Amino acid sequence: MTFAMEPRRPGRRPARGAWTGAIRSTVLFLIILLLKNSIPIAAQTVAERQLAAPQRTVIAQGKLLPAGGIIEISLPPGEVVEAILVAPGEAITAGQKLIALRGEEARRLQLQALEEAIGAAEEARRQAQITAANQLTAARLELQRQQELLAGLSAREQLIALGQQRLDTARRALAELKKLTADPSLRAFVDQSEILQQEMLVQQAEADALKSQLDYDDAVRAAKLGIAAATAQVEAAERMVELSDSEAAIRRLKAERDAAEAAYRAALVTSPIDGTVLAVDVQVGEAGTGAPALALANLENMVCELEVNTIDAAVVQPGQTAILHSNALRDQPLRGTVVTKLPLVGVPLLKPFDPRARTDFRAVKTIVELDTESSRRAAQWLQLQVEATITIEGTSTHSAP
Repeated sequence: MTFAMEPRRPGRRPARGAWTGAIRSTVLFLIILLLKNSIPIAAQTVAERQLAAPQRTVIAQGKLLPAGGIIEISLPPGEVVEAILVAPGEAITAGQKLIALRGEEARRLQLQALEEAIGAAEEARRQAQITAANQLTAARLELQRQQELLAGLSAREQLIALGQQRLDTARRALAELKKLTADPSLRAFVDQSEILQQEMLVQQAEADALKSQLDYDDAVRAAKLGIAAATAQVEAAERMVELSDSEAAIRRLKAERDAAEAAYRAALVTSPIDGTVLAVDVQVGEAGTGAPALALANLENMVCELEVNTIDAAVVQPGQTAILHSNALRDQPLRGTVVTKLPLVGVPLLKPFDPRARTDFRAVKTIVELDTESSRRAAQWLQLQVEATITIEGTSTHSAP
C-alpha cells in the first residue's frame, strides 16, 4: 500500500497550537502513568518492605583475644630475678608463684622479725597490766590498813582519858594527905612515908599519862603519814595501769609491720588468675625496669574484637551470628555470636585483607563471643587477625564499599 503525500505548499508552516496541544497530552499521560505505578508501592507497609528486602552481610576485621584479656605482669624496678619458676604454655593457678626475686627473702625475714616484736610487745604489755593491777590492789589494801589504824586510835584516846583520871585521883589523894599533916590535931594520924608514897604514885601517873599522850600522837602522825603514802601508791599504781593499757608502741610496730608486709607482697610475683603463661620476657639476673616480664591469660573463653564500619554499625546487633575466616584457619572458620557493641567510635587499627578495600572510615568496636569448640581452637591463635562475616536479615541497608 502506498501513501501519497500532499505536496507542501511553499511558504506554509504548521500551526503553533497543534504542537502545544500534543506536548500537553504527552505530559498528562506520563503523570497519570507515574501515579498509577506509585500507589501500590506507597500502600506497602514497612514490615512488607523489610520482608521483601534481600539478605546481606557485613564484613569486618577483628582480632582473637581471651575474654578476660591478656594480663601483663611487671617486676618492681630494681628487683633482680633469682629464679624463673614457669615456662610459656604452662598452666597456672591463682596465687601460684611465678618468679623468685633476690630481695624477697630479706623482706620476709624483716616481716617475721616485726611479727615477733609485736608478739613480744603484746606479751610485755600483758605482764605489765598484771603487775600494775597487783600493785594497785596492794596499794589499796595498804591504804585501807592505814585508815583502819587511824580509826583504831580512838581506843587509845580512852586509855589516855583513863590515865588522866588516875592522875587526878592520885593528886587529890596527895592533897588530902598534905592537908591532914597541916592540921596539928590530925598530924599524928599521917605517916610521912605515906605522903612520900603518894607523891611517887602521882609522879608515876603523870609519867604514864604523858607517855600515853605521846604514843597516841606518834600513832596518829604515823597513821596519817601511812595514809598519805598509801594514797600516793594507789595513784601511782593507777597510772601504771593506764600506761600498761597504752598501745602506742604496739601501734607503731604494727604500722612498720604493715609497711614491711606491703613491701614483701610487692616482691612476690604470683598469678592473679587461673590460666596459661603466654610469654616470659625476662631472664635470671636481670633487674626489673617496669616493663612487662610475663604475659598470662585464661584461654577457656575466647572472643573476637571487631572493627565495624560506622555505616554498618546500625544493623549489627547482639545475637547475630558471625563467621570468622583466616588463611591460618584454612577451611575451618570459627563461629560466634555478637554480644556487645561499644559506643566509642574510632579509627580502625586493622588493615583489610583486600588491599583495594577502603580504610578511610570510622569504626565501632564490637565483641563476638566464640562458641566452645571455636574458643578451643582460637586459643592457639591469640591476636590473630580474622575477617568476620555477619549475616544481616530483613534489611535493605547497604554496607560500605
